[in-house]
Amino acid sequence: MKRWAPNEDASDLVGLSGYINAEGVALVLQRCGDDLTRENLLKQDTTIPNARVGMLLAGIDLNNSPSDYTLYHKLRLARFDGTSWVLIGEAVSESD
Repeated sequence: MKRWAPNEDASDLVGLSGYINAEGVALVLQRCGDDLTRENLLKQDTTIPNARVGMLLAGIDLNNSPSDYTLYHKLRLARFDGTSWVLIGEAVSESD
């Protein structure tokens, strides 16, 4: 953030979200390899199994399919203890 967006607050969740999204785009492009056709891009973008990107919390990964485009199927709860965020419990899935 200091290097590429020095006027932005590094603790702002918008920056974190943008970074995670950029990592996701990079993942899809890597999966495409040299076949950058629309068909292959859509195939790779809609068949992501258990992918990890660097800024996601432990236990959270990306999963989707052609019938379910939703990438996030789990979440982690946290509370602010006055100094930092403390994780509460394990990752919770949408079926819990």
